[in-house]
Amino acid sequence: MRFNFDKKIKSSKKEFLLVISQFIIIALHLIKFNLFNQKLIQGEFLTIIYISNFLITLALIIIVFSAKDLGKSLSPMPRPKENSKLITSGIYRLFRHPMYYSLIIISFSFFLKSLTVYRLILSILLTIIISNKIKIEEKYLTKKFHNYTSYKNEVKI
Repeated sequence: MRFNFDKKIKSSKKEFLLVISQFIIIALHLIKFNLFNQKLIQGEFLTIIYISNFLITLALIIIVFSAKDLGKSLSPMPRPKENSKLITSGIYRLFRHPMYYSLIIISFSFFLKSLTVYRLILSILLTIIISNKIKIEEKYLTKKFHNYTSYKNEVKI
């Protein structure tokens, strides 16, 4: 019994670190560091900036709809809440993890706007963190909801 308890504590620490890391990286997008702020490509590309702004706006809209669809099941942690429900309607008919994907889109859009090494590194790190959160979350969802596997097979993204 003790081993299972220790394993659960280690697991929750890892989940907490993933969530904290995710929020730190998102916050770092708002801070410029001169050390890593060198542009990969010199010049301003208005088309890329317009596309990036459009993608950021679209991703923010998707986040709002996702939060609305999740309702009381919304949590930053990969472990579903005790009383949560499996949401398969609304935006979740199209995407299994629309909030996570939106955060990645926003992150890479900030990179496209700046074309700096700093924002590229942040985007890659955020993608790695979110990918790990998705893997953990999907294990929990599979255990908690008997119909999650069929939903996962139906909604591929």
